[in-house]
Amino acid sequence: MKHIHSFHGFICLLFLLTSGCASSSDAMSKTETRETPVERLIAHSVDDHRRHYDARSLFSLVPPLVVSGALATSNADRWVSETWQDDIRSNTSDDISMVFREFGDVAQARWSMPAYALTMIGAGYSGYAERDSAIATWAERSLRANILGGPQQLAFCYLLGSPRPEDGQSDWNPWKDNNGASGHSFYGAVPILTAARMTKSKGWRYGLYALSVLPAWSRINDDQHYLSQAVIGWSLAWLATGTVAEKPSDENSISVMPILTPDGGYVMMNWNF
Repeated sequence: MKHIHSFHGFICLLFLLTSGCASSSDAMSKTETRETPVERLIAHSVDDHRRHYDARSLFSLVPPLVVSGALATSNADRWVSETWQDDIRSNTSDDISMVFREFGDVAQARWSMPAYALTMIGAGYSGYAERDSAIATWAERSLRANILGGPQQLAFCYLLGSPRPEDGQSDWNPWKDNNGASGHSFYGAVPILTAARMTKSKGWRYGLYALSVLPAWSRINDDQHYLSQAVIGWSLAWLATGTVAEKPSDENSISVMPILTPDGGYVMMNWNF
């Protein structure tokens, strides 16, 4: 009799777990139906910010700040600028620089963010990575990286407060100027780094990583930014696209649900991975 009750209890538990999973699946399906792509985009962006501003991610800012600070508070920035302008800059470098300067112009937030949004709409963006095309995913991630890193780039422009090469030394003087972080370096790198982080080919990935530096290099070639300012702008794009490329935390989580019945209680565990 005891074994019969145990078997009966096992059958009840199995029934509850399977029916619970089915109900959970139905609920998720209904939630997906009710949730709009805009709501999914907002949810992803909120999660980006939560993960981007945790202790680990903020610590990732230390290396580029150390490198940039060393360049800006020594003669290195001025030496790089003068050496490039006097000994290296040429008509060829200007021609190449013009391409990536114009690319950086188009990639600025006021132009690129509407373009990313329209691309998402045209590519049928749904908000679910497993359903969306590569174009829709690329546009969404680029938009999210702009939303995430754009305010940081603007903040560092003023917080570091260094001027353009034509206006003085690159020393950090908070709030004195607004060129501490290159906007072309940031916005020009975002779409390229986003594509790099999406490809599974190492050759393409590292090639795109190298290409992402060229909008920053163009600002040095054109004598519009110091090396330290280009480093900060590109680094912010690197960190923002890295956060966006990570799997959202709600897609890799464990949830536990207690289930009460007249015969006792059970626990249903759901693991999303």
